[in-house]
Amino acid sequence: MYVQSGNWNQACVCAREAYSTDDDSYQQLLRSLKQNLVMNGNHNAAAYIANIYLNNHEEAFIILVKGHHWYEAIRLHHFHRLNDCLLQKEFIDEMIDSYDHLIDNLNNKIQIINDYLLRLKELRENKINLDQFSNEKFSGQDDIDTYSDTSSICDTSSLQSYNTGNTNQTLKTNASHSRKIKRMEQKKYLLKKGSTNEDLQIIYAIKELIMQSSQIFQEANGLI
Repeated sequence: MYVQSGNWNQACVCAREAYSTDDDSYQQLLRSLKQNLVMNGNHNAAAYIANIYLNNHEEAFIILVKGHHWYEAIRLHHFHRLNDCLLQKEFIDEMIDSYDHLIDNLNNKIQIINDYLLRLKELRENKINLDQFSNEKFSGQDDIDTYSDTSSICDTSSLQSYNTGNTNQTLKTNASHSRKIKRMEQKKYLLKKGSTNEDLQIIYAIKELIMQSSQIFQEANGLI
């Protein structure tokens, strides 16, 4: 029951009460529990079982190294005076692999950010050019403005008539309209090239990448 619920500590206590420490069933239960913890990413707990309950200090050290718990692994190695070859073979090699992985991951994110920045620059230059074109096209609009004023009078009259006859229909569609707006807002930040909000989507994506890069720096700090 405790194993299924994930309460590994209580499962170990109950197993110790139910079996003798040299019982095969006891050892098998602990090994199974330890393996499940490793698969679920709980290397600290798995190492604790290997170290305390199974009395396997070398395996506990390796589990801590695989989980990148560097300080705990070094502390365990010194406390039990484990073989120095184990430190070289497991600890240093894993540390170098972890460093290489972090650097590759960080370089990849930097490249993506640079690509996003170039695209954002392109979008903003296109917007400036479009605004300039619009200003030149509509620089002389005296006749158009006069027509617009006349049309607005007709439009206002028509709009008042329409609103009077359709107030109830508008109220009925408000809820549906609100749901539609919410869905559109959720899609607003989904990055898609050529979309209306691509510039906002890129800015949001860059923000997410910077936050992820910050986490990488925190992981790298443990290697120093």
